[in-house]
Parts: sequence; structure tokens; C-alpha cells
Amino acid sequence: MTFLGLTLSPGFGTIAAVYFILPSIVLIGLKARSYQIHGRIEWPGLVLLFIMPSVFLASTFWSNHPLLTFKLSAEALVSCCVVYILTSTIRLKTLITAFFFAQLISVGASILSGKTAIIYETQQAAYVGFYGSKNYLAYAGLVLFILSVAKAGISQTVLSRALAYIGVGLALITLVLTISAGAAISFFVIVLAYCALMVVRLVHVSARGQFLLALFLIALSVACLAGLVFGDENGLTGALLSAVGKDATLTGRTDLWNYASRLIEQNPLFGIGYQAFWVQNDPEPEALWYAFHIPTRMGFHFHNQFYSTAVELGYFGVAITFFYVSALVVTTLRNVMLHQNALTTFLFQIIVLTMSRIYTEVDLLAPFSIGWILTLFASAYSFKLDAKAAPVQKSSTPIRYPAAYRAQN
Repeated sequence: MTFLGLTLSPGFGTIAAVYFILPSIVLIGLKARSYQIHGRIEWPGLVLLFIMPSVFLASTFWSNHPLLTFKLSAEALVSCCVVYILTSTIRLKTLITAFFFAQLISVGASILSGKTAIIYETQQAAYVGFYGSKNYLAYAGLVLFILSVAKAGISQTVLSRALAYIGVGLALITLVLTISAGAAISFFVIVLAYCALMVVRLVHVSARGQFLLALFLIALSVACLAGLVFGDENGLTGALLSAVGKDATLTGRTDLWNYASRLIEQNPLFGIGYQAFWVQNDPEPEALWYAFHIPTRMGFHFHNQFYSTAVELGYFGVAITFFYVSALVVTTLRNVMLHQNALTTFLFQIIVLTMSRIYTEVDLLAPFSIGWILTLFASAYSFKLDAKAAPVQKSSTPIRYPAAYRAQN
């Protein structure tokens, strides 16, 4: 129920958030009575877990809407506490299984509902399901894909593995029905990451650093070549953008970024406060909602993590966000390079998904959103320690290993 509430949060809002929190409170009571705490989180993980909501909460002091900022900052802090509780009390394999079934149910129900919406720019009908947005549903499909691959990796029965394959198929169907170019690009990046990890697995651990550097240089060279070939918006780039229903402005995203740049110049250091811009009845957001045909006057943002952060939290917030995502990339990449298995691969791919969307979406500012919670889980589980009996040696002191490193048995 906890994860079903999380996965449906975009469409059901507060109700779904309550269903995410309440089971965790029950879990606290059960675990407190039995004293079953499975490991602890190292201090770097705790820093990553609470650094962002701490900045959110601090922005209350300079926010244009301090009460709103305090309320939503408190929600973000609560979500971090819930993640801390869940990480401390359940193993990563259990979390993957529970999250997989919740995502399978919510995405499957959304597809079966047949709910669609017309894309304003192309007049095409795209599935939105219970999420109310094709982009949210497409993102849920991407998360389901990663969960399904991880579930297949940890499954020990034929039935469990078959369910994982069904999840993969449903995720692919979702990506087709939502007609999301951004989701298609993220999916391509995720598949490339899986392929790269398969190749890296053949390389000896001591040589993986050099091999990874070589892959990075090759990818950089290909990116530069692609920039030369596709750089002309009137040529191949224009044709590709047109094919996916986009234009040179990425359906208005560049206009949003230009507007955000002007807002940043007004409060460059600390911004206007967490979640203090998209407030109903304020003239600037109202004008943008009207210009971009958003009748609900909610659920909109600047479609770029760094622009959105700079508007709300200034360059200070951008620096904290850059540190946060950089630490997650380095940590999960190091873990999967040293100890590659379904668990470390899952954590790494969550960060790959986040990074593939960071320049066109905003996953790290909304409390109780799937993207926000998943990165919190990645930061916590990457630094979780479980007691594990050491091999027979001179010392009988237990050795502690990060939970994600442990064998899958």
C-alpha cells in the first residue's frame, strides 16, 4: 500500500501521499516492538538523504510565500523520514518487489482505463490514465521497466520471473501509447546503460576504471559528431523534431527557460523560496499558465531541474543540487563497477533515469513524487550497512558490507 500510494501520487495528490505515509507509521510500530532493524545508514547517506529538504526549509526565511514554503518543506522532510524508516527496516530486494507490484498495478490500470488527452501541439490522442498527464504516465512506464529488469534479476521462481517479463512488456506498451519523445530518449539512454554494464562485466575489476574512461571519451566523440551532423534545425534536426511533434523551441521549453533566466536575475543568490513561484493568483505564473494552455493552473514547471532550482533557491540551491546529483552518480557508479548485481544495477539505473531527464523535467523538487522518492532510496541504500558474518579468520568481529553489495541469496 505504501508504494501504491507513491506511484499514484501524481494523479491523486494528497490522498495518495497519505497512503504512502500511514503504512510506514504502522511499520514503525511493528518494528519497534520486535526490534528488527536491518542495518543502518552511514553518515554520507544521511547527509544526502536530508540535505535537500534542509535547504527547502531554510528558504522559508526569504520566501515570497513563507507559509506555503514551510508547509511543502515539511512534507519533503516527512518524505525523507519515511524513506529512512523504510530503508532501515526492509531490505532492498523486498523494496524492489513491493514497488514492482505497485507500479505494475497502477500502470496496468491506467492503460486499461483507456483515458487519453489531446496533445495541443500535434492534436494526437495520448494515454494519460489515472496520472492525468502523458509525461507522468510515460515516466511511470520507465520506472516500471527498471523495476521489472531488477525483479527478473532477483527472482528465484519461474512465476516471479514471468511476472517481471510481463512488467517489461507493459512498460514498452506504455511508452508507445503515451507518445512522449522525452520518455523515448530516456528509454534509449537506459538501454545503452544496460548494454554498457553487460560489456563492463566482462572486464576485470582492476581495469574497469580505464575501460569506463574509454567509453566516456567515445561517447563524447559521438556526441560532438552528432552535434555537427544534426546541428542545423532546418535540416536533419528539424525533421527529427517534427517527427516527434516538437519544434526548435522544444514545444515552448526554451521560452520557459528564457523567462526563468529573467526571474533568476532578480534574486540570483537565494531565489524566491521553495515552491514559491507557481502560486495561483500571482500574475507571473497565471500568465504562463494561460500562455501554455494549462487550465488546471497547477502541475507545471520550467521543464529543467537547474532553472527551476535557480528560480526557487538561487545559485546556492543549484550548487547544492549539483553536489547532490554528482554524489549519487559517483556513488552508484562506483558500487556497480565494484559489485555488479541486480541490486547495484537497479540503484544505478534510477540515477541514470534521473540524469536523462534533468534538463527537460523537474524530479527533485516535488515532495512525494516518484522521482524524488526514488533518488532518496538510491542515496540511502547506497550507504546502508548490514551485519554479515565474516569468513573464518583470526578475528571474530563481524564485517559490515553495504547492503547493495551483498550477494542476491
